[in-house]
Amino acid sequence: MFKTTIKYISLLYVLIFTIHVVFNYDAFFNAHHTFYFILDASIIFICVTLFCLELLKSDYLLNVSKSFSVYATFGLFLWWLVTTPIIFYESYNTTADWGFANLKRRVFLFANIFMYTCFVLGLIASKPQKN
Repeated sequence: MFKTTIKYISLLYVLIFTIHVVFNYDAFFNAHHTFYFILDASIIFICVTLFCLELLKSDYLLNVSKSFSVYATFGLFLWWLVTTPIIFYESYNTTADWGFANLKRRVFLFANIFMYTCFVLGLIASKPQKN
């Protein structure tokens, strides 16, 4: 049931993205819309939630510390939670507001460091899965 939900959500995303690009073709190549980032964040939130629910239903929870997907999901999920508000408020930014520009750089720097640290720890701690 979760796989079909993700398939329908991805098809809906592609449809919305295509319609938005068709009607706003010039703006697509010239500006970064917060619409895409918010839609991406909501889809990733849904996928992570479904992954965690599936993980809780299975016996795989006992070996969760040896799975790379858990580390990657945790790192990516927190990265999206931290960076989405910064991208949302970027439209209110002016060239005179250097405080926000410095805050944005620092938030992205530390969010990227945290996400890639989670990936590295996941690669170090995880065992290769047998097919």
